[in-house]
Amino acid sequence: MSMFRMITVAAMLTVTAAPAAAQSMLSPGALLGQASDAALDKLARPGAFAADDAIRIGLPGPLNNSPMGQLGGLLKSANQAGLGGNLTNGLNDAAGAAARAAKPIFRSAISKMSPADMAGIIAGGSTAGTDYLQRSAGPEINAKLAPVVRAALSRAGVLKQTSQLSAVGMTPDRINDYVTQKAAEGIFTYMGREETTLRANPLGAARSILGTITR
Repeated sequence: MSMFRMITVAAMLTVTAAPAAAQSMLSPGALLGQASDAALDKLARPGAFAADDAIRIGLPGPLNNSPMGQLGGLLKSANQAGLGGNLTNGLNDAAGAAARAAKPIFRSAISKMSPADMAGIIAGGSTAGTDYLQRSAGPEINAKLAPVVRAALSRAGVLKQTSQLSAVGMTPDRINDYVTQKAAEGIFTYMGREETTLRANPLGAARSILGTITR
């Protein structure tokens, strides 16, 4: 067992022995690692993005001056005209594919936390860790998710459909940026839910983490 794992095991055993101190002793890295893994496992299931109203990637509302609003208007018009087939399924399936491939991306971001970051997460609210990660590593995570999303959109035929509509402004780059942003938002939404659950039951979370790292 590596020195890191030995130290983590010792910390988890301390948590098990002292329930009152569990919240403060639970490693922020372990907490966020488990929260992100659980969120990504759920979102990687077929149809998970499309099934949840809170994160479903739809064809957003009316045309407006923002890039995303303009793209939404174009997507909606194309879908209503039958030009793009059922785009929404492809968008949500691509987001699910990103979730399946995202564990190393999130683990890398979590590993870069400083002691000061960890202290702030411990002292923060129910989604302090998720909020920190979204704020500090969100752009990096989006950048690493983008090629995964693009590959999934290509496999689903979405990029081919949208490239046929490039004359009206619907380019593969714009659709890829849109789905990447929405996929990341969905992942952070689920991660926040998981973090809240783990914080509410820190002793159970510690035992679960301990079981994972000692296998």
